[in-house]
Amino acid sequence: MNKAVQIILLLVAFAAAFFIGFIPAHLKYKSCDQAIQKLDSSCSDQIQSKDQEIALYKDKLQFQDIKNTLINCLIELEKNNYGNATDIFKNFIEKYESFKTNKIIQGKISDSDIMRDDVITALAKNDPKVKEKIIAIIEKFHSIQ
Repeated sequence: MNKAVQIILLLVAFAAAFFIGFIPAHLKYKSCDQAIQKLDSSCSDQIQSKDQEIALYKDKLQFQDIKNTLINCLIELEKNNYGNATDIFKNFIEKYESFKTNKIIQGKISDSDIMRDDVITALAKNDPKVKEKIIAIIEKFHSIQ
């Protein structure tokens, strides 16, 4: 055999051995990539679950804030502070309006249950019977859990 042919065959053998060395690394890369994709998918599912849980807690806190505002209105009425009670009730209405489409109270409390105009009018007239209306609204909110 010719010396040049031997050198070429030797170079081809070295090149083949060199490229065969990449096969285990490539297989390990593929298995690691698959593991990363599975882990990423699992983490995404957990993040989405936690985001939903956080949103639910935020809704519950906002609902509790609305109830507390209404209770504060009743406290002011007990002190015969009709002006403060009116301001607090208006604040309650604003909070309720922004929350009324939430799934916690949707379909459970209607605008007619709030008696907005009746309560505002009674508060403006310093009517002591307004306490009964506020208590009825509070009871309606407490019935929701």
